[in-house]
Amino acid sequence: MRFVVETALGSGGLPGRFPLACYLRDAPALRDEWEVLARGADSAPLVFAPRHNAVGFVGHPGMKRGDVFVVGTVSGRVRALVDAGYIRRRVALLDPDRLGALLHIVVEVIMERDHKALYQQFLARAVAHPAVKQCYRVTGEVDFVLIVVVPDMAAYDRFCDAVLYADANMRKFRTLVSRFRDKFDTALDIID
Repeated sequence: MRFVVETALGSGGLPGRFPLACYLRDAPALRDEWEVLARGADSAPLVFAPRHNAVGFVGHPGMKRGDVFVVGTVSGRVRALVDAGYIRRRVALLDPDRLGALLHIVVEVIMERDHKALYQQFLARAVAHPAVKQCYRVTGEVDFVLIVVVPDMAAYDRFCDAVLYADANMRKFRTLVSRFRDKFDTALDIID
């Protein structure tokens, strides 16, 4: 058994050049309809795609020659949900403990008058501010609930000046500073 590291010439979403360690024995026979994603220096296929959601390697340490791995079943479902409008964007959830000190603040806002144009004016200012992470129009004694994330109280004071005190229709607001965040979840149950 011989073992070499080829410099593969990629296409189909792979980098232009990348190293690929290969065992050199018993090459699998690839079908004509399979897309070759990378070739070695001798133009022999190294990485191939038997279908849109699978990838295969001619030879690689730790696997048999010609092993195929299905890689796109979940991504295909996600792509379908994006195309259908169920997924607006993909994000990464960062660990707030690793980012340093941040204040998570719940702000309840009560407006002076019930007037749609005045509400829209406040809403536009609130959602445009980068410290506002969530904004809800609610029923009951308050009109809006904002989730605000800032590094310190000085930043929160600047937020208050820019968003809350800047609105003549804002009657009062209540600030609830979170001591601990015991649960945070963005998952939604999808009912079939």
